[in-house]
Amino acid sequence: MQRRIFKFLVFALAAWLVFGWGVPRLFPGHQLAKAERDVLTALERARRSLLEKRLDPGYADQWDLTRSEAVDKAMEMSRQFLTVTITATPVENTRESTEATRVAHIRLEGRGGGAAPVILRRVNALDAPFTFHWTRDPWKPWSWRLTHVSNEELRHLGHSP
Repeated sequence: MQRRIFKFLVFALAAWLVFGWGVPRLFPGHQLAKAERDVLTALERARRSLLEKRLDPGYADQWDLTRSEAVDKAMEMSRQFLTVTITATPVENTRESTEATRVAHIRLEGRGGGAAPVILRRVNALDAPFTFHWTRDPWKPWSWRLTHVSNEELRHLGHSP
């Protein structure tokens, strides 16, 4: 009798792991949230490889930065901080099949040297939210990649390669 109960408990646990915990994590919405967290973590911790993984090879933003230029600039800014926490407060989210747009206000908290205080002040003073455009492969719900970033208040910033 105890052996049957044990088998049932093992089966119930396995079913919960697969259907209650594992399968929902494959849904594109969950995977998009994970991709967003990955980008924020990469910026907070200056993790180049994670940021490169999440930026689409064809990435191009409103400042005419390519993927490699955007990663270089992001790492340069991230290294200005001893600690930084990036908070994204969603304003609007749309997702259709393999594309998504997320609009969010970004706030920074942290401390550091060099340009860190200027970066904190400038980003936290923005009233306009950032717009993030994402894409994924149709058959891979975990493959979300950032294709474009924009902010209406920062449109005048140029880039000097």
